[in-house]
Amino acid sequence: MRNVAVLIILTLVPSLAPGAQRRESLLQGDLRFEWPKSEKQLLEQPPREDAVKALFASFDRQDVVQTTVGEFRFVRLQREGPLSLVATTDYSSRGLFWSVMVVELVGERFRVAGLASAPPHDLSKEIVDLDGDGVYEILTKLPAGGYQGAGTRCKIAVYRIYKMKGDGSLVDASSQFKDYYERIIIPELDRVKAGIEATPAPQAGDVELDEKGRRILEEDLVRGKAEVQFVFDKYQRMLHGQKFAGLEKALSWTGSQDRELQKLAIQTLEEIDHPASVQALFRLQKTGDFAVSRAAEAALTRMKARISQEGAQR
Repeated sequence: MRNVAVLIILTLVPSLAPGAQRRESLLQGDLRFEWPKSEKQLLEQPPREDAVKALFASFDRQDVVQTTVGEFRFVRLQREGPLSLVATTDYSSRGLFWSVMVVELVGERFRVAGLASAPPHDLSKEIVDLDGDGVYEILTKLPAGGYQGAGTRCKIAVYRIYKMKGDGSLVDASSQFKDYYERIIIPELDRVKAGIEATPAPQAGDVELDEKGRRILEEDLVRGKAEVQFVFDKYQRMLHGQKFAGLEKALSWTGSQDRELQKLAIQTLEEIDHPASVQALFRLQKTGDFAVSRAAEAALTRMKARISQEGAQR
């Protein structure tokens, strides 16, 4: 399945360590710290916050907005080698923190990988050892309706679980943790669904709402129900191999007058290899709505590339 949450696969940047110092010694002067190799060393010599922020700043190019570092932790993402630095980061200068970056010291270079993940963050709940083997996994979340700009709120989320491979890449391992989804994530989605279904539809006689307010509330309820269904169907494909889950519902959304439902349809159809998916995406590509048309076009391009790659790997 396409790894939609990966921002940066692997980037190697030179270490700042001067040649006269040990390679694990980073930066200089007051900001100098030893890269922790173990949990014991981390407890004895915890790196200072300003030193970690300076490290990220050293990765920035001069022509881009400087990285803002939020919460960070040193954890074990691989069984061997030093600990990894995991941090929430923002590149918008607006403190939005839509990414989680992972930095490793490999020889005399830093290896940087990243994942898209929606705020707010709590790394104590997002970096977890789910199988008790002493190696941590990273839990990400993205809004079901996609990123809608700076005001996006992650009310109904798609959660994914990532593990680090030996080469430092972060791979989607969600299907290995079905029990976690069944115990934690899906029950929470059930509660969200129950809350939406318990919300009464606005009535024409509601004196507290004008016509516009009633329309907005109606749209929110319809979209909320659709997003919950969208996530349930995605989990069926992700976790249980039901590759056509959500196809029928997505095809019905393509005929909606609501742009957001059409976008949910596009996200679903892109992941389902079926002639009906391709036909529906081509139809949406020709729609008069520019945003929907562009989204369908991009989905077809990614779908074609994925199918081609999967064919080459067989």
